[in-house]
Amino acid sequence: MLRNKSWGGMLTVAAAVMFGALVIGCGPDDNPAGGGAAALNGKWVSSEEGMILYLNNGSFEISAEAGTISDKDVKMIKGSYKTSSGSNISLTPTQVHGDIINVAMLREFEDMKGIENLIGSGLESKWYTRSELKPAMKKMFGALIYAIMGGDDTIDEWFDELATPRAGTYVLNGNTLIITFEDDGPTTFTKK
Repeated sequence: MLRNKSWGGMLTVAAAVMFGALVIGCGPDDNPAGGGAAALNGKWVSSEEGMILYLNNGSFEISAEAGTISDKDVKMIKGSYKTSSGSNISLTPTQVHGDIINVAMLREFEDMKGIENLIGSGLESKWYTRSELKPAMKKMFGALIYAIMGGDDTIDEWFDELATPRAGTYVLNGNTLIITFEDDGPTTFTKK
């Protein structure tokens, strides 16, 4: 029962939360500050998706707004972005935040009595790379449960999915930013 409900479900929920509302990807680019990137700097909010996108000189961070998946803003992923040819953009995720994993686990396991005892206080509220997340999850669940859940291989698969290359385009018009990725419709952000 634990094997079926834990990694697969938790990571599916986390991936859906991270990518379902805003598809992010990466693609070939060779111009980290090209295409008017300075105008992209700032806090961008998509009210319809409940997402907050921070762009700052080639770095990005995505959070879920309070009320979408939690009663407070939840940090989700961050990494780097590049623009080129005036309207092409790529985002390369490199880290996941412990808060989104904790929220995803609690939501996935909400029907299991006493799950809080299994996961304890969850992951620390900080950013994790692939290599940092593995020992943190192992410590949280214990070596045996971590192994039963698929262990390091599962985390590797998850990060590989997270970094799947996708290219997109953007349109910047004053305080409105519209990002469209190849396999997703446009997401509209307003600068705050």
